[in-house]
Amino acid sequence: MRRLGLALAGLLALLPLPSLAQAPQCVTNVAAQGTSDAITSAQLPCGTSSNLVILTAAFANLTTTPTYQPIGSPALRIVLPSGAPVAVGDLQPNYVALLSSTGTSWVLLNPVLGSASGAAAIVANNNAALAAFSTTTAASITRVGYTTAGDSAPVVYVGASSCPYDGGVAKGGSCVGSADGKFWVLQSQPTMDLRDWGSFPGQGSSTDEAPGIRQACSYAATNGSTIEVPGGLYWLLSTDGNNGNLGAIVIQGSGGNTVPGCDMEGTTKPIYPYNGTNDTGCGSSTPGGPVMPEFILGPHLNRPVLYIGILTYTPYWRGICLNGNRANQDGWPGSGADGRLFVVQIADWTSGVTTESSWRYDYVDMEGGYDGCLYEGAGRGSLWSVSSWCSYSGQTTNEPAMFFAGCDTTLINPQVGSNAGIGLYYGECAQHQVTDGAVFLNGSEGIVSNGNYVGYLVIKGTQVQTNDCHGFESLVGGPFPDTVPGGVVLDAMTFDQNGGKTDNTCDDIHQDDPSVAISVISPVFSSTISIGAMPRYNIYAARLKLSSPVVPQSYQIATFTGGNPSISYTNNYAAKKPVYFTAGTMPGGLAANTVYYIAATGLSASTFEVCADQTCSLGPITPSTAGSFVVPHYATYHTAFTNNWAAIDCANCNVQIPWTPTVSTDGTVGTPTYTSAGYWQRFNNEVVETFQINVSAWTGSPTGHIQIGGSPWISSSTSTYLGNCLLSDIGGWTGGGGYTMLVGYVSPNDTYIQFNELGSGEPISGSVIGHYSAPFLLYGTCTFEVNQ
Repeated sequence: MRRLGLALAGLLALLPLPSLAQAPQCVTNVAAQGTSDAITSAQLPCGTSSNLVILTAAFANLTTTPTYQPIGSPALRIVLPSGAPVAVGDLQPNYVALLSSTGTSWVLLNPVLGSASGAAAIVANNNAALAAFSTTTAASITRVGYTTAGDSAPVVYVGASSCPYDGGVAKGGSCVGSADGKFWVLQSQPTMDLRDWGSFPGQGSSTDEAPGIRQACSYAATNGSTIEVPGGLYWLLSTDGNNGNLGAIVIQGSGGNTVPGCDMEGTTKPIYPYNGTNDTGCGSSTPGGPVMPEFILGPHLNRPVLYIGILTYTPYWRGICLNGNRANQDGWPGSGADGRLFVVQIADWTSGVTTESSWRYDYVDMEGGYDGCLYEGAGRGSLWSVSSWCSYSGQTTNEPAMFFAGCDTTLINPQVGSNAGIGLYYGECAQHQVTDGAVFLNGSEGIVSNGNYVGYLVIKGTQVQTNDCHGFESLVGGPFPDTVPGGVVLDAMTFDQNGGKTDNTCDDIHQDDPSVAISVISPVFSSTISIGAMPRYNIYAARLKLSSPVVPQSYQIATFTGGNPSISYTNNYAAKKPVYFTAGTMPGGLAANTVYYIAATGLSASTFEVCADQTCSLGPITPSTAGSFVVPHYATYHTAFTNNWAAIDCANCNVQIPWTPTVSTDGTVGTPTYTSAGYWQRFNNEVVETFQINVSAWTGSPTGHIQIGGSPWISSSTSTYLGNCLLSDIGGWTGGGGYTMLVGYVSPNDTYIQFNELGSGEPISGSVIGHYSAPFLLYGTCTFEVNQ
């Protein structure tokens, strides 16, 4: 909701206003009734303390004490912004007055020009009225509607000789032509409303809302404003001719512009999460929340709803549904991403352009893509998403709903389901991560990784359910970036009845390429939904790293719950074998005196086998302890990552994880009294730690050099490596002698942050506790590498 202090910024700057409440304004357009000095109107939709009323007066006021009384509210005096009485004639017939309620009076923001109280502010009911004014009329004019008064919030325009937007053309939103052949130019605010550019929801499939949306994006790209999008349906019936008709909405800079790139916000309520039974689709939000705004592509436009070119700024969209209208498109052969048409397409990297930023989107629902929901272009990066959907897209089982050809993708709680083909497809590049969410009911594989073309794919806590073929598949790929042990990590995932095809070829986890090692950490295999067929195997692995130690020299492969996963629901196949390893591909061989086991609930030895070949010639495995089964010697354990990978939550995710810094010395510590805070992020093998230490007292005669501990990370063991720290704030430190600078560092194979003192012509010296006087503080950020 637009706030008065923002929407009328230009107008209020011209008026000697009292301190008005900054509560969200309820803007209402009403016609005056009653008499000249006892004005009434229809009932207002909001309480009087939060109303901005656009009142079309019926009479001139004849006294200095007129009152205004909406039905159902008390009669309150109309006063000037200073609190003084109005003058006779401050209201005139057919004059559009702006009244703001303080709860005890109505403040007249724009007395009639020429009256005794007349201010240098003019109001235009709409664009047509604004265009009728010459720029010599006033320095600024407040427009109180786009087509009619009240259909959009008040915004301020100023006169100018040129238009800085939309190629210098007055299109009715950012710039409006004036009566003297010049321009009225919209003044920027941190938050604008899409209706300011004449795009309104619910006007029907014959009204093109795309031009107004494009104008708003162009405006935001220059000013950095966030565009608020009211809930409802917006039809996009044209493509962006100023940007090669690459999409209905195109965000891109010329050669990698550094200007902001069109942030949009619809509902701030999250859409329904997947609950195993329903897909709410576009237009749905949390119960009781607002309706999502929905951009739907017009018939046969055959372009993305949103096309993102090369930018150094990452656009941020939140709470918007993007509908590709799949049934009424014909595709984009030869011009789209690999000849495909997606709801959102992020362009491939362009040779010679060093920028690569792509998109941030939260609570966005993409559906109805002709071939898929999203394509992230090759060579691009910085794709980040929270609690967003991809559904009902694609034509065949070969199509990926979400195709990642670029790097640095983060999906937090994604919901990817009911697509014709593959749910998530990682084609190449590195540093992909998925946490939580669900990939379900897709017509082919749930998740596919293209072998060694993909480096560092980490999936943690995601539910993969009822996809028609493999839940997760690693293809035979090429050497990108190289053969990286542990490059794919499947951590604490749940696989529930994938492999709906009846040809006995699909598995929950399927690994084809023996040159790629997949780390599987504590998976859970269930059978909670009685549809389709069971998978051939829960795990089929050419090369698998078994992880998640349970007790010393005892390693758990997998957990099975919710029924017997070794029995097919069809009558055509014999009992299934939950775990299968191809022979001769396990790295390192069997660890001596090591037990590998499967924790199972309700399973018998006769139905549970781990096979060296697909004939399972070794027969069933036998229980070693209650509920556990010994895995034969051709299985092997190999650590996925060092630094306690399995014990640290989301260790390779680019999300901020809190940690608690401690302060001490390398000598006599004494007793420090302090508060601390910090967070860390990991990017492949690089860790960034931020710390804040506030010491209020330190007793016990401490000695030695000050240091900060408590880090969950051990720095790289490479002897020549030294991590760097940037100190953002220092208080209570005084260097001895000629020492004037304090720097931090992380030594090799260490968990502590240490400090040196520097000075012109002075040798480097460790920072001793005697140079600090409590209270003191140390704030900073350290960057260092860890072992992989």
